Amino acid sequence: MNQPHYAFTHASKKKTFSFYSLGRQGKIKKVVQFKLIEDDVYNLGFGDYSVKLKSLDDKVVTDNGDMEKVLATVIAITEHFFNGHPNARIFLTGSNTARTRLYQIIININFESLIQDYEIFGFLDDEWCLFQKNINYESFLIFKLL
Repeated sequence: MNQPHYAFTHASKKKTFSFYSLGRQGKIKKVVQFKLIEDDVYNLGFGDYSVKLKSLDDKVVTDNGDMEKVLATVIAITEHFFNGHPNARIFLTGSNTARTRLYQIIININFESLIQDYEIFGFLDDEWCLFQKNINYESFLIFKLL
């Protein structure tokens, strides 16, 4: 996907990426972190950097007015991660129902483009199934097509 996004940096050992959101609330550091949860399955964590926690806070709502560019940056980071980990699977769920719904909307909007490079599954009623638009899933699993 070639949408405008923020420049990002990463610490390869930690599989942690960061960038700055620029908007009406000012300059806010965002963090995307991939944590191994089982063989080749990584949880994608995303949120603002909290100085107090010294890590990402996935519960804060910034409303900086640049959501599209922030989400495009998360997608670009995910693409970058897959380039270095082509056999990885990424598990994605929100910290609450509204955020999971936001991820669902992002996948729906970008679906035609995403399925060119990725296979996407949704978790619903205790089972994984191939993602279909306009079905509300509890979580997602994304594979890079090889």
